[in-house]
Amino acid sequence: MSAFAVACTALLVVLPACAVAAEPGVAGPLVVERKGLPGAKVACWLESSLNRVFPRSQPGKKIALSLVSPRNAQVSFQVCYQNQSTSGLTVKCAVEAPQGVSVQVRRVGYVPQWNFTAGVPMEDQDGVGHIPGLVPDPLFPDQQAVTGPQGTQSFWITLRVAADAPVGKSTLPVHLTFGENSAAMEAVLDVRPVVLKARKDFPVTHWWNADGIFDYYKVEAFGDDWFRITEPYLKNMVSHGSNVIFVPLFHHRREIVQRPAQLLIVTKLKNGRYKFDWSRVKRFVDLARKCGFEEFEWPHFWHMNIQPTGAILSCAEPQRVYTFRDGKAELVVAADAQPTGEEYVSFLKQFLPEFRRFLESEKLDRISWYHVSDEPEGKPEDIKNFKDAHELLLKLAPWMKGRVLDAISPIEYGRQRLVDYPIPNVAAAAAYRAEGIPHWVYYCCGPKGTCLNRFFDTPLAKLRMGGMLFYHLEALGFLHWGYNYWYVMDLGFNAVPQNLIDPFTDGAVGTTAGGEGEPYGDSFVVYPGKDGPLDSIRWEVFAESLQDYALLQTLGVGRNDPLFKGLDGYCGYPYSEEWIDRALRKLLSAP
Repeated sequence: MSAFAVACTALLVVLPACAVAAEPGVAGPLVVERKGLPGAKVACWLESSLNRVFPRSQPGKKIALSLVSPRNAQVSFQVCYQNQSTSGLTVKCAVEAPQGVSVQVRRVGYVPQWNFTAGVPMEDQDGVGHIPGLVPDPLFPDQQAVTGPQGTQSFWITLRVAADAPVGKSTLPVHLTFGENSAAMEAVLDVRPVVLKARKDFPVTHWWNADGIFDYYKVEAFGDDWFRITEPYLKNMVSHGSNVIFVPLFHHRREIVQRPAQLLIVTKLKNGRYKFDWSRVKRFVDLARKCGFEEFEWPHFWHMNIQPTGAILSCAEPQRVYTFRDGKAELVVAADAQPTGEEYVSFLKQFLPEFRRFLESEKLDRISWYHVSDEPEGKPEDIKNFKDAHELLLKLAPWMKGRVLDAISPIEYGRQRLVDYPIPNVAAAAAYRAEGIPHWVYYCCGPKGTCLNRFFDTPLAKLRMGGMLFYHLEALGFLHWGYNYWYVMDLGFNAVPQNLIDPFTDGAVGTTAGGEGEPYGDSFVVYPGKDGPLDSIRWEVFAESLQDYALLQTLGVGRNDPLFKGLDGYCGYPYSEEWIDRALRKLLSAP
């Protein structure tokens, strides 16, 4: 036993007389009777990071927890309690850690969910017996919680293990304090010799909404305050595994808006000429680099068209490009202009050479990704529209060749090589893999069923499998659209633009009122905090799944190692907390 562990054991001995310590080897929960309140009890236990604890969850049985981690990594768990009384309760949580390990304690918050995600088997839903109701998701920077009678609460504990942390097992005392009472439990952290290396050759991007920042915080678009508030959001993405940043050069949302999120300042001159001011773009690029981003992703050049019948025609409208006149945003090219017509082509002929000069001057040309249009459909006219647009783009900007990627699921796009890197959704990825077509993957509001995703009701163990699946199934990258979309979602894109929702009360972005709506949690993984983002449980688990990817790389595990037996696709794969724990322990036990 380490000297620190001995010291921690001693701490348990000198607890106040009113404290209760868990007995080694005894199943929980640890039940403490509140001093001066006969019959008022608090049940305490520990939980892994892969099991949600709901306000009405019953006490678990773990009063000691065994954790394993490489160095230069993070590992999470939960400290939980249930207030078994008729009065309110204030509880403080503290966790002690050994040399080389830092501790972050956060209070788990609860948000409403009115219905399960439609189209998903109940055995693949988390929260049965709790939904409709409150579900755990946001993480608040509080080491204290107030809990009403019969309520259950958890704290999210993040341990960050330094690259030079001592190897071996250490005991981490866990303390819950409530009034004159306290309870002591412990986690045992086994730090293995492996030093986790940075993930490489696997780009990860999350489309974030610049307008979400200036609308929610009520600051000037792209002013000093906007850049100040944006910085912690960019750092947050990097700390959770993103290494590609979507640059809001143009307003990438299809809606026509009053305050477009467009960094590029475009001035429309006489005789069909345009002037471009790149100063704000450069400022953003510099900030993104400072925050740790390695590659840059630029907006689409074309949009889909949703017709009055509801039918979708892909790649049928030009990008929304705005200029400002008397403080009012105006479209440079009409929304209904021909997608490859003279008006838009004239703009592109002027813009694209300027774009290239900027990229080269900032040394971005070899670390940039470009888009034609998002999620084209598979009808013949859709394929033709996309092909025409892609050919036009490469005719005007041949230097983009090899760096064009789009979220595309119909296999025909891959067969015809209509884009350098197709990004099928995880359900469609099997066809691309079967035909040997290199590809990234994505998921969003779909696919549903048994497929990988990260909704409020997606089992956390299922989400945690993502990194191993990406690695084993040889995905070249990952994309998700919903980092901080805090707006009412109108599927016809006809809503009054930029109607904010309250993400703490509307995880379905305004599309549900007891009905199906958008899947809860699809559109965001962070919540707006006072000075920056508040993480979610889903976001933490996703980050640790990418850490698994980095571990497999670090150890040089083969893509078809026996470890992956049974993991044949992104849908219907086996998952469980036990499977993940066994896999990690096996990996970290290797010489």
